[in-house]
Amino acid sequence: MALPYQHGNLSREEADGLLLAKNGTDGRFLVRDRPGAKGGHVLGVVYRSKPTHHLVEVNDNNLLVVNKRLYGTPKNIQELITVLSQPNVPGWPVPLTEGIGPGQVLVPVGANAAASTDELAAQQTAE
Repeated sequence: MALPYQHGNLSREEADGLLLAKNGTDGRFLVRDRPGAKGGHVLGVVYRSKPTHHLVEVNDNNLLVVNKRLYGTPKNIQELITVLSQPNVPGWPVPLTEGIGPGQVLVPVGANAAASTDELAAQQTAE
């Protein structure tokens, strides 16, 4: 099952355009396919107002690594995003805050997801 911020075969240039649309905020990200890579994904992230691209592969222990570095013990993309959305992950430059889905829909993750859920609940209570 595809995640809401997961794209298919998207070029680097197309990914850059999505990452920088709507005032590309640090921590905004998307996942795109990379056929031929072991694990087959690239994590695109806005960092210091610029798009960056990180190869996601499966290591010998069947865990996902980013640029050959292990962050936590993620077995799938969703677990990796959960780890990288935490603040102050050693060696990772910026917490992931919101994924970019098809049609440029923004999908909050981590602490932003909880805040979004709280805001939605407050709005529904007020109505």
